[in-house]
Amino acid sequence: MTRRIVKLGLVMASAVGALAGIVTPASAAFSDTPDPTWMTNGQVYAIAQSDSTVYIGGKFTSIRACRPGVACPNGTVSVLNVAAIDANTGVAVKTFKPQIEGDGANVYALAVLGGKLFIGGKFTSVNGTPRLNLAAVDLATGALDPGVNAQIGIDTTDRIRGMVASGNRVYAAGYFTTVNGLPRKHLAAFDAAGTLDPAWKPRTSGLARTLVPTCDGG
Repeated sequence: MTRRIVKLGLVMASAVGALAGIVTPASAAFSDTPDPTWMTNGQVYAIAQSDSTVYIGGKFTSIRACRPGVACPNGTVSVLNVAAIDANTGVAVKTFKPQIEGDGANVYALAVLGGKLFIGGKFTSVNGTPRLNLAAVDLATGALDPGVNAQIGIDTTDRIRGMVASGNRVYAAGYFTTVNGLPRKHLAAFDAAGTLDPAWKPRTSGLARTLVPTCDGG
């Protein structure tokens, strides 16, 4: 009996020693002090990233280094519902400022595919050129892509509310029931050129507001 107790004690001591040798990774506590990232003067509804640039969309007219109400003459950039921020520094990309226009214009969704930033929401023009609820711009310059010109619904009530890029497609969800005059009940897919996918046409009985890919990319 004594030998068994001794053996058990040795086994437990070995186990404790082995556990002591396992180093638990240090976990840094989240700071409650915000990073010095530029901010908007309105709501942000969508975020997308490409390499070291973060794109934001929503309803705002400027992006600034200082909080609202504080004079910031050298740190304010006039934009219109879309902006870009350097992911490494938090500083605005001052040369990127496409104009997303229309009565009550909002950007609700962003997706990156094929070197373009796809923009979905509620709007009637981009950089002065007619676009109904969907457009694409150059990732670096913000110049409008002339080829992406799908007609989402018939007016801005048929807005896009969510988008996701997966594989070689951009998938859109929203309030629309037609795309380019063809039936698409709240869901649609486009290739990198902005061409409507003729085969992908699931339907939802209610409004669709968001999309997310599965773990396997489906």
